[in-house]
Amino acid sequence: TVPVGAATIIADYATSKAAATAASVTGHKANAFGVQALYALSKRSNLYVAGRQIKGDVTSFVPGANPSAKATRFGVGVRHTF
Repeated sequence: TVPVGAATIIADYATSKAAATAASVTGHKANAFGVQALYALSKRSNLYVAGRQIKGDVTSFVPGANPSAKATRFGVGVRHTF
């Protein structure tokens, strides 16, 4: 997390690894990288933009997805806490 004025930049990395089971002979392994930016509009409201890319067996992060696919997610919005 890096604050830049009224904005905050967040980066993260995740890895998932599961051993082989009776249902999956090969097991699961995937890596994910994400970046998010928040911009404070007020004490309780902010704008956000976020992106994440997953490589490997994406079912580790996205249940029901094609195991050999590469997944990319993107989001933009306004967040207000009560």
